[in-house]
Amino acid sequence: MDVLVEIVKNLLVIIILASFLELLLPTGSMKPYVRLTIGMFVLIAILSPLVRWLYPQEALQINAWEWSDHSAGQQQIMDKGSQLHNQILDYSNSEVQSKLEGQISAIALLVPGVSDADSKISLNSDGSIQKVTINVSGADTRDTSQSTVGVFPGEEDTSIDPAVEARMAEIMKNMFGLSEQQIEIQVKGGS
Repeated sequence: MDVLVEIVKNLLVIIILASFLELLLPTGSMKPYVRLTIGMFVLIAILSPLVRWLYPQEALQINAWEWSDHSAGQQQIMDKGSQLHNQILDYSNSEVQSKLEGQISAIALLVPGVSDADSKISLNSDGSIQKVTINVSGADTRDTSQSTVGVFPGEEDTSIDPAVEARMAEIMKNMFGLSEQQIEIQVKGGS
């Protein structure tokens, strides 16, 4: 008898809400969808008490609205997420570092008077550039037909013109937004 009373109460509430809903909606293409939704609610209102009456030993409750404490599991998930975040940052920082080193070396090679360039970058923890070290070799600009005192055949002059160093530093400052303190130019095998 309690099941029948519960079904009737649920149906009355649904019918009253459905009638207000149909009054509020204009006639048109939405009406069939509203009727379908109302029909689904009526079926749930009838079947839910019947299923509980037929299977009293089964727990057929929907516990989505009940609060439960999952803080231990959440902390573990947050820790794992933080670990993954750090791994991704480390990988992306190393990738960015290697790409920037290649770009800086390539740009340094474009400066007239430079024959070889190799760069090394130090990054801050946030991924910004801390220091750029560029190892360069000067281009061999001497005339081979003339003899140079103090230079033996096969020995290369690795010095680089200070104007070339200044030009390279200026290009790096402009291209990458660096300051003079962040750029260090070293001459391979020379000064």
